[in-house]
Amino acid sequence: MKENFPSPFSKKRDGIIKDVQYSIEVKQDEITDHFYDTGIYEVEWKPSRYFKTNHPFMGKMSFPENEYNPSRTITATKIANSRESIIYKSEFERVGDGEYRLPTVREASIIMGFPLTYQFLGSEGAKWRLVGNAVCCSVSRAFAKIVLDEVGIKHNGKLNIAERPNLKGVNNLNNYMLKSFNNPPIKKDNCRFRRHPIKDGNLTVTLSNYDIGKKSKPTGTWLTSIQYGTGEGFPIQNIDDGYYRELESLIVNFKSGKKFIEIINNGFSEKIGSAAQLQKMFEIQKSQDSFLEPTELVEEVRRIINKVEIEETNITQGENIIFQNKNIVPLKQLLALYAINKISTTANSY
Repeated sequence: MKENFPSPFSKKRDGIIKDVQYSIEVKQDEITDHFYDTGIYEVEWKPSRYFKTNHPFMGKMSFPENEYNPSRTITATKIANSRESIIYKSEFERVGDGEYRLPTVREASIIMGFPLTYQFLGSEGAKWRLVGNAVCCSVSRAFAKIVLDEVGIKHNGKLNIAERPNLKGVNNLNNYMLKSFNNPPIKKDNCRFRRHPIKDGNLTVTLSNYDIGKKSKPTGTWLTSIQYGTGEGFPIQNIDDGYYRELESLIVNFKSGKKFIEIINNGFSEKIGSAAQLQKMFEIQKSQDSFLEPTELVEEVRRIINKVEIEETNITQGENIIFQNKNIVPLKQLLALYAINKISTTANSY
């Protein structure tokens, strides 16, 4: 689809675009609902990337979309921050806000099998809902053919396709303009937070502001926990604040272990705000002063762990059991436990 269709950031021109599904040709300046900026905020695409590539208990997906695979489901709701979001790398060179984009309404309609001349009425949200709620055109045609055959109604299978778009009464979304990213979305007050830096060894070490096992509301404090398994209902081990200190004597025995502890305690820990500050930064989705908002803190933990040189892949627990439901544990998860517990301990101690 994208190889045979102009970019949303193309200039207005009179060229001819061929509809590869229906073998009709349309003037480029008559194509509606495509030449506008669908770029999304960084605070939207980052959660989507996390849920696609590092979800607590679901499999890994591509981010951005692997455009050589069949498209995933076009949903009725135009969302940018979820696992279900369809997100493309923007053709326009931007970093952060606008670096990635959603499909245009016209791109979504092509995926659903609509001709280029087919028009949708209403606002952008209404048009997207019409496309997402539709049944794919090829599937609708297949159903219609079966019904006609079953009741004995003759048909030649010829499609009635408009050669030219009828634009009367159509709210064309085209504006050929770049979006201004000056109104980022914010989250609801007292919303829940849950993130882990690494999924490895069929477990995760998680920072949260609520009891994951009880699915409680935010408690006003930040918690460290270990989830065993990649599905709901698996055992959860809650970790007390200050537990990271008991891990230091073990971590320093590994190559780069001492360096890792120094990084966490000299530079990283200064970026951890109070429990209330973490909550506020998460809600406005923005770091403040010298402190990182919690999603950035967890992402920083992941970067630090991946940066230090680790020779040992796994550790075998001896008499001192740290991970209660595992005997062999990835060393990276031990480092993650240290860093995540450092975050919760520091935040709660203000």
